[in-house]
Amino acid sequence: MRFPVPCRSLAGWVALAAVLYPTPGPAQEGSGEGLPGAGPAFVRAGVSGIRVDSFRNISGDPADDWIGEGIAATLDADLAARAAHAPGSWLVRGGYQRLAGRIRLTAELLDAKTGRVEHAATLDGTMSDLFALQDELSARLARAAALPAPVAAPPSGRWITAGTRATRSRGRAANADAGTAPRSMAGTESPAGGMAAAVSAGASGSAGFAMAPAIIHGPPPPIAPEVIRRDAEGRATMRAIRLAGPLQLDGQLDERVYFTVPPVTDFIQQEPDEGAPARDQTEVWVLFDRDTFYVAARCWSTDPERIIANEMKRDSYNMFGNETFSVVLDTFYDRRNGFNFITNALGALFDATITNERTPNLDWNAVWDVRTGRFEQGWTLEMAIPFKSLRYRTGPLQTWGINFQRNVASTNETSFLTPIPAALAFQGMFRFSSAPTLVGVEVPASGTRLEVKPYAISDVSTDLNATPRLSNDPGGDFGVDVKYGVTQGLTADLTYNTDFAQVEVDEQQVNLTRFSLFFPEKREFFLEGQGIFDFGGGFRGGPTAYYFKGERFGGAAPVLFFSRRIGLNEGKTVPIRGGGRLTGKVGPYSIGLLDVQTGSESAAGAPATNFAVARLKRDVLRRSAVGALFTGRSAAVDAPGASYTYGVDGVFSFYDNLNLNTYVARTETPGRRGDDASYQGQLEYSGDRWGLVVERLGVGANFNPAVGF
Repeated sequence: MRFPVPCRSLAGWVALAAVLYPTPGPAQEGSGEGLPGAGPAFVRAGVSGIRVDSFRNISGDPADDWIGEGIAATLDADLAARAAHAPGSWLVRGGYQRLAGRIRLTAELLDAKTGRVEHAATLDGTMSDLFALQDELSARLARAAALPAPVAAPPSGRWITAGTRATRSRGRAANADAGTAPRSMAGTESPAGGMAAAVSAGASGSAGFAMAPAIIHGPPPPIAPEVIRRDAEGRATMRAIRLAGPLQLDGQLDERVYFTVPPVTDFIQQEPDEGAPARDQTEVWVLFDRDTFYVAARCWSTDPERIIANEMKRDSYNMFGNETFSVVLDTFYDRRNGFNFITNALGALFDATITNERTPNLDWNAVWDVRTGRFEQGWTLEMAIPFKSLRYRTGPLQTWGINFQRNVASTNETSFLTPIPAALAFQGMFRFSSAPTLVGVEVPASGTRLEVKPYAISDVSTDLNATPRLSNDPGGDFGVDVKYGVTQGLTADLTYNTDFAQVEVDEQQVNLTRFSLFFPEKREFFLEGQGIFDFGGGFRGGPTAYYFKGERFGGAAPVLFFSRRIGLNEGKTVPIRGGGRLTGKVGPYSIGLLDVQTGSESAAGAPATNFAVARLKRDVLRRSAVGALFTGRSAAVDAPGASYTYGVDGVFSFYDNLNLNTYVARTETPGRRGDDASYQGQLEYSGDRWGLVVERLGVGANFNPAVGF
């Protein structure tokens, strides 16, 4: 680590100590005291009209804390000399994010007297470019403050080694004599002048994959007491508030935090007047404690008598005819996938998972709760979501995506915290790539996530007409389901002698066609990470298909994996002897593995069968993904022997409403050779007034996904 202050004399070391460990004193005019975020615990008291605050470690890895101290020390030395005879008083603050070998620096230049941000800068580069990034950041801030050019430094570039550390002076003396770095700086710099790519234990998954937070897609994080920052592009970054203890969930919003912390507001209409401020505004607080994530809201209404709330059934489609408040959480911050929680003024529950910004799984049910209340000008809510109900990156400090939707049914007004195009209609809630960023969430330390659900059934049978006769003949059965968190992002599900007696029955449908009816999966064992197994474009139906046809998958493309093929045959139950699943996300990869063994069932005409599925997807570009799928069935339906399906797919999204869906797949089925491939290429543009779909779909006569639909 280099220190841009002269350290070849006692006076030099005194100057360095004054920079790194300033003595607290009374606030001076122009010092920035009293400005939002101007008083962190470790503050450098810059001199001569400029002050540099400690740069915030947004990544949250304690091993990287030394980077912020070095950046601030560099800016102190570079800017202080220039500001000595320059007019004005300035405050510099910012943060940095490290992602493996990449780093982003963000900084703001504020007028210390007015607190107004005069300039903002963002720089991206590699860790080996840190020195150059610091110099460029200093130059940009100096130009913005109209500071004079610095006095030229003597040429250098020699290496100075201290113990096992090496730093490059580049004309400035390094900390060579001390042998160790101040505070947490020791042992973090490489001999090449860059930084070692060390990841602390808290930032690495159990499987050995680095799980560092992603670069923020939006403005720099707000610094207390601010709770949100917006930029000219309409993006926003929010800050979550930590509570000392659990929140009393009553929907009244009468705790102290609601009076001391400003809410997030200024929702923007999607419908009917796209881009205009919402007519019925909403105020939101995002809070958390040791075990629970909270969202509270005050929903103002211009006509409280017309608030529609008449549905309490969980996951009911009638909820969409009520006034609702929704929150989506992109806990992996991949800008593609997440969780959706919806409630109305009565406190009804509706939840779902969303895959690739398009495919909702409405049968996913999490453990969470909500309470609502009324006041003269609207209604209020408090939502509590245990961290155990969510899946997220490994590490204590998190960077998430978050967005809120307010739907006022009486006026058909839909609004979001950030602008969402009207062309997206109801799918606007799925647009994670346009969602604000949430920082400051601290999740519990990784403990063992283990759920065990055994069951046992006993019975006594009497049948005097049977041969041999049965009289009080005892019988019974037992089984167990196990859910285990391999990492925070990977979950294993194991089952033995599975019992689905508690599963919700299918909705009645009348079939007047020659085609099979599509019934959604409701069995809990198959619901975890269900969206990972979606192949091709997945859900692409518009409002017509979604609301009136009940179609989850738009178009006529075959579904390569349909979990209801396992354990069911011709409407009859087939016993599942045992099986396991591994689903989740590791870095940019989504992983889905499944292996299930079923028993024979003569009544259903089903022999004992093994089902195997493997799915791998990788996030590419900003909102796109590519992947591969394999399915195997040991006993084919139509002929003796095994059948297999394999394919590759790509889902590409550009701009706000341009999508390209592609796949190529092939099957191997006994007795069906040749013409056994399927492919699709679909270009879809969905504008506000006009839309266009160009599609080519091919399905061979012998293409037969034996575990599909």
